[in-house]
Amino acid sequence: MNAQQLWAVLGGDNNPRAFTRRLATLFHAGVLDRPRAQFRPGHPARAFVYAVGVQGRRELDRLDGITRAGRRDIRNENERLKLHFIDHEIATAEVALAFQLATARQGWAFELALENEISVATGMPPVVEINFLRDVNEPLPLRPDAHLVLDAGDGARRAYFVEVDLGTEPQIRWNLRTSSILRKVVAYWQLSFWNASPVDGVIFLTTTQQRLNNMIDVVRRVDPRSKGSHFFKFGLLEHCRIDNHQDLFYEPFFRSAKVGYDNRRKLFLDACPKCHQLIDPSNEPHEIVNTDPRILLAPASTPLADVVPDAPVYAHTDCPGLRKQA
Repeated sequence: MNAQQLWAVLGGDNNPRAFTRRLATLFHAGVLDRPRAQFRPGHPARAFVYAVGVQGRRELDRLDGITRAGRRDIRNENERLKLHFIDHEIATAEVALAFQLATARQGWAFELALENEISVATGMPPVVEINFLRDVNEPLPLRPDAHLVLDAGDGARRAYFVEVDLGTEPQIRWNLRTSSILRKVVAYWQLSFWNASPVDGVIFLTTTQQRLNNMIDVVRRVDPRSKGSHFFKFGLLEHCRIDNHQDLFYEPFFRSAKVGYDNRRKLFLDACPKCHQLIDPSNEPHEIVNTDPRILLAPASTPLADVVPDAPVYAHTDCPGLRKQA
C-alpha cells in the first residue's frame, strides 16, 4: 500500500504531517519497508509505497502465533519486488479500499480475501476443468486478484471476483498455457455455469475505454452463442478510487458483456416497484412512475431535473404489473 491509501483507512482526523512522520518512524525502525523498485530517477515524485519490514513481520508472526523454523529474509524479498508487481498491488489495494469505503458508507458488512485467502473463503479449486469448449483439453488456473463480499443484510449479499488489468497483459494468446485475458475469460465462463458458484460475477477493471471494449469482445467470442453474459462486468480503474468511492454504487460506471447492453450501468440496479425485476435505465426503455403523468424515456436518456422528483422511481415500460394496474 502507499502512504495515501494508508492515510485513507488509518488517518482519521489526525494531522497528515504527524501521520507522515509516524510512517517514517516505523520505516527507520524496520517495522515498514520501502521497496527499492518504486524509486525511478527522472520520474515525478509520488507517495511512498510501503511493505512489511523485518520487525513488522516478526510482530505479525507473534500476533498470529507463527513459529518459523528457518530464517526468512524479508528485506531481500522486498528488494526483489519488480516495479510492475508493485504497481499492480497498489492498483488492487486502491480498488479494494474504494469498495470497502463505499460499503461502509452504506452501513453494509464488507469482506475481502486476497491471494491464498480466496480459495479458503470460496472453496474454489486452484484449477478449473473446461467443459463447454471442445478444443480445450486441460484445466486452466483461476487466480483472481481479489474476492469481495458486500452484505447489506436481509439476504442481500453479493460476492465478486476482481481482476485488475494495467494494460500490459496480452488480450489473446492462442496457447492457453500462457497468461492472457482470453485464458481468464474461458476459466470464468466455466465458473459461471456452476450451480453453486461462489460469486455473483467477475469485475474486470482496466486502464482505457478501448481496452475495455476489446475485453468485452473477448468475452462474446468465448461464448458459444456469442451473446455474452451479465456475469462479466467491466469498468475503468479511474472510477474505482478512494477519492470517488461515494459514487461507486450510484453512478453508471460499469459495462455488461451481454450483447445489447452497450451503455454504462450502475453496479447495483434498482428493482421495479410493481414486478420487482431489475431496471437498467441505461440500456432499456423505462418510465418514472412517481411523476404525474408518468414520464416515458428511451434507453440512457436523462429527464430534465425540474420535471423529476429528487429520487425518481423507475419501472419497465412493458411491466406486467403496470399493465395489470391499467
